[in-house]
Amino acid sequence: MTARITIPPQVQALLRQLNAAGFSAYAVGGCVRDSLLGCAPQDWDICTSAAPEQTEACFAADRTILTGARYGTVTVVRGGVPYEITTFRAEAGYADSRHPDRVDFLRELAPDLARRDFTVNAMAADAAGAVTDLFGGQDDLRRGVIRCVGDPAERFAEDALRMLRALRFAARLSFRIDGETAAAIHAARTRLRAVAPERLHKELSGILCGRQAAALLEEFSDVLFELIPELAPCQGFRQYNPHHTRDVWTHTLAVVDGVPPEEPLRLAALLHDARHVTGRTGFDRAACAVLAPSARYYPCNETLRPLFYTGTLWHAREFAAAPVLFLSQGNYPLKNLHTVIKALPAVLAQYGNAQLQIAGWPPLDKGPLLRPVIDRMFPYKLYCK
Repeated sequence: MTARITIPPQVQALLRQLNAAGFSAYAVGGCVRDSLLGCAPQDWDICTSAAPEQTEACFAADRTILTGARYGTVTVVRGGVPYEITTFRAEAGYADSRHPDRVDFLRELAPDLARRDFTVNAMAADAAGAVTDLFGGQDDLRRGVIRCVGDPAERFAEDALRMLRALRFAARLSFRIDGETAAAIHAARTRLRAVAPERLHKELSGILCGRQAAALLEEFSDVLFELIPELAPCQGFRQYNPHHTRDVWTHTLAVVDGVPPEEPLRLAALLHDARHVTGRTGFDRAACAVLAPSARYYPCNETLRPLFYTGTLWHAREFAAAPVLFLSQGNYPLKNLHTVIKALPAVLAQYGNAQLQIAGWPPLDKGPLLRPVIDRMFPYKLYCK
């Protein structure tokens, strides 16, 4: 029995307008996946047999923007909402491990679905909501599996960023990664070095904020270490003190799991013990580019330096908002709390005023700050031996 999803009326109207002009057209990709999962799609992408100029002609009464001529994408703005409509295509040659060297426009849906990354993203639905699923995407949704369409090694050779996308989808949906797909990720991980840092950062942020971030980072630690080599020595590094009974990497993952799924908090949790293992106070340039590609206020190492500081976490958008106390480094009893609180003003005064001013907060000597910091402390108290 063919599965069906509910297509919003405005999307139905676009599909039917293309159909009336003699073209096949489908909602495709994430909107179909999310609809089958019972989630509201963030946007609706459309694929069609119409060539870009035919799409523009079909929607001449609407505002159209040729947003991706090479890839056949026309954005149609209707009712103030943009919809991307892309011609069926096949791709070949990926010299930079990211973009196709050749794009061919097609008249059939099947090869367009075959070029996509994962089975759960390779489904389409017509104007009536009938789902076309050629690669077992619905079964993989039911099983909770992220699996490549076709040969995983080929998919990752075409676009290395797909490896991190697989982890992000698994983290977001609480899915597992198919065995062959996982093996191909481990084997091809060095290809990530060729991907632009801002793209890596976006995917890493999605992974860290996912529901099973720590489990995925443990399973794919070798992939993460390609992005941030300074974390590799944490794995297997024993901490010989009464507050820590795990190696630094296992402890770090417990901290990641224990803080709220906000990018700055999880990034700081990921990095908080690195300097104790490496003996360094900064990252190399490549790692900085991945970790803080949009930091505009300081050189990267200065921007990231507070994340190393024991006891302090910088809760920041672009690492520049107010600091909050971070007590998840170990099993510290609450009787030590007064010592930490007593030391806090000096710590913030040494490391914080510049960031506070950027964030619009008063300097420590010109306004009350300690109380909101303390108030934010207690949810992050973890017992993570």
